[in-house]
Amino acid sequence: MAQVCLGITARSGSFGAGEGLALWLQGSDDGGETWYDLPYDQQGKGGAGGAEVDANLNRRNVTGTTVHQATGAHQFAAFYKHLVAQWVQAAWSITGTTPSFTFGLALVGK
Repeated sequence: MAQVCLGITARSGSFGAGEGLALWLQGSDDGGETWYDLPYDQQGKGGAGGAEVDANLNRRNVTGTTVHQATGAHQFAAFYKHLVAQWVQAAWSITGTTPSFTFGLALVGK
């Protein structure tokens, strides 16, 4: 089991629909030679509007859809009931016009 927590503290630039920050986990079972995307089991998010939990299964992005509307601090969490990959890494994509994000990421497993 694992929980991934993503905290976005700042962003700048111009973002259109579908542009911004997308972050997800990848796993490898061959020592990091090949990577594959890991879907989460549940997602939580918080910000100015309060906290929400999304029970939709098998989504990739910890941020849900791409984050482009976030003007202040936002927190996201993804919960993995069975994280069985030998190696795990974070992968992300930032798109837009002169985009910039400041974020921190933590993974807690048991």
